Amino acid sequence: AAGQFNLDPVPPANFHVRPANTAARFNPDINPPVRQIPVDVRQAVPPHIDPPVNPAPRDDIHRTDADIDRNAITIINSTKAQIRDRDCLLPDGSNYPTWQDFICERIRDAINRPNFFDTENHNPTFERIARSILLHSLHESMRRHMSRLATAQA
Repeated sequence: AAGQFNLDPVPPANFHVRPANTAARFNPDINPPVRQIPVDVRQAVPPHIDPPVNPAPRDDIHRTDADIDRNAITIINSTKAQIRDRDCLLPDGSNYPTWQDFICERIRDAINRPNFFDTENHNPTFERIARSILLHSLHESMRRHMSRLATAQA
């Protein structure tokens, strides 16, 4: 009935009390280990915040050919600007050791491959950059003959 109160006695709280001399032990049958789901920190965003937008991939697979060409041209032009007439290989080859050190250093700086001429190359962009640097570091009388070679390593 409305307005009436339940006057039944409240049962006493029955708290489990462990004797002081027993240690708490882990029992895998009673208390199985809690398995936590691995959290990807990049995806774990509080619900009141918009999740981050994934940045554009930076590897060559997703870059356009125009981007790769633009980067190669920039590298070639900046390296060509560092080549002076005194650094070019003379037609008689008298400055070959100095030129060789110079060209290896320029190739290393341009494509980050210190042993480019010693190893096989499968990257056409690196080949293009190395070939251009190599041709621009030759005396003008030698460029025409060298431009006919198939690769920069030939």
